[in-house]
This record gives sequence, structure tokens and C-alpha cells, in this order.
Amino acid sequence: MKISLLIVEDNSRLRDRWAESFRQSGHRVFALSGAAAALDVARTQKFEMAILSFSDPDRCLELQKILKERNPSCQITLISERPA
Repeated sequence: MKISLLIVEDNSRLRDRWAESFRQSGHRVFALSGAAAALDVARTQKFEMAILSFSDPDRCLELQKILKERNPSCQITLISERPA
């Protein structure tokens, strides 16, 4: 099953690696570096899956809400870094 996937990750090397891996499997991938661009895309596109890794919790919650409104079955994975 091919899916539409949103990746939001500010680390370009990691984002590109994930995106390439999913694209090689035939999935449609939107790979973005920030919340603002992701919010714009999420308002017009429907995703089955999202991987979100950014530090602004308010933007993250806003994006989650939009993704779920457009597709309630969207699977969302949140990645957070905590300082040691």
C-alpha cells in the first residue's frame, strides 16, 4: 500500500535520508524543515502518516489538529530531543 507522508525535520541530512527511503518504496513524500511550511502544506494535502520533529509545541499541536481534521486516521509520530 502506497501512502502520502509528511516529514517535518530541521536536520536536513536526516530528513533527506528518511524521505529518500520512503520514496524508494513508492510513497508520496513531503519533506519540510519547519512548522510554517508544514502548516501550509497540511491545509491543502491529506496525509496517511506524519513524522514530526520540531521544538515548538504550540505549532506541533496546531499541525496535529490540522492533520487529524483532514484525515482522522492519519498516523502521527512525534520525535522530541531533550537536552542532557
